[in-house]
Amino acid sequence: MTAPKIPLAYELLESGAPFFERLEELIGRATQRLYLLTYILDEDETGRRVAALLKTAARRGVRVHVVLDGVGSGHLSKAFVDDLRGAGVELRFFSPLRFELPFRMGRRLHLKLVVADGREAMVGGINIADRYRGTADAPPWLDFAIWLQGLPCLKLEELALDILNKRIFRPVTPRFRFRGPVVEILLNDFFRNRLAIRRSYLRMLRLARDEVIIFSAYFLPNLRLLRRIGAAAKRGVRVRLVVPQVSDALFYRAAVQYLYPYLLKRGVELYEYRPTVLHAKVAVRDGEWLTVGSYNLNDLSDLLSVELNIGLNDETVATPFAERLKAIIEKDCARVAAEPYLQAPWYKRMRWWLSYLGLIQALR
Repeated sequence: MTAPKIPLAYELLESGAPFFERLEELIGRATQRLYLLTYILDEDETGRRVAALLKTAARRGVRVHVVLDGVGSGHLSKAFVDDLRGAGVELRFFSPLRFELPFRMGRRLHLKLVVADGREAMVGGINIADRYRGTADAPPWLDFAIWLQGLPCLKLEELALDILNKRIFRPVTPRFRFRGPVVEILLNDFFRNRLAIRRSYLRMLRLARDEVIIFSAYFLPNLRLLRRIGAAAKRGVRVRLVVPQVSDALFYRAAVQYLYPYLLKRGVELYEYRPTVLHAKVAVRDGEWLTVGSYNLNDLSDLLSVELNIGLNDETVATPFAERLKAIIEKDCARVAAEPYLQAPWYKRMRWWLSYLGLIQALR
């Protein structure tokens, strides 16, 4: 594969129409090769719409490769899968569940990646389902992605091909410098000793001077990262952490509340996102560096999932993105008061601890 000589470009996208319109355009522009890897593809209106575009691309001669997670997309009907394959789409399931004892969830493909012709790509946390696009009755779950054009897309295509061919133990070229901005392809896969996203969060908190904003859908971090967040706040960095008020994960809200006293004591500003489910996994440091992708701050992402983020060191993008996150905090989030958690009765603290312990063990 020869790198197309096209300029570097990128744009941050929010869940809902902006993301899916760009996704449909990208699929429509593919002329030779198209890779789509995701955790969830639902058999709903959004999923069928994307599937129709994939079939159209295959029929016009594009080599279309789709890799779906065996758990996240294991519910798809045989008719839906056969229809895609019959149209010429090469569809595979990553680590399908095997119902045998002892039962194991196994390694999961949690990244979300689309690459067309090695020229343009999309990376983020947004699955392909109605709840991420939104419906007439419900707004989309809040999440983000990044559209890219240029040299990083060729490397992302190589990564997609490696996953397709079960060769993801090969090194990923992590950084590209383009006369100023630095684009990082960050892969987390504990089984292959790839922990670039975890390290990027630790580095972000160590380098922060003034401000860090984190939106985390399933915030149950390991002890080292939790301490690094607290240490940043204690040395004067304004740390704003946004977690969901409503979650699709059973017992999550009680589990994360176990961490509230620790964070509040150290000066972390805690917020809960209210309008719908928060599914975002993004962070911004000092209006200079940002990360966006599929990586959750918990052991499931660290130890059992293949995750992909893009790190971007570009003030012209990071500063407006930080302002967008601040606007969401101002309009759609409620700040967590310290007193109810620092002075909570023992039975509440016990419930939080049991929920936390149960979820941590389940994630491992």
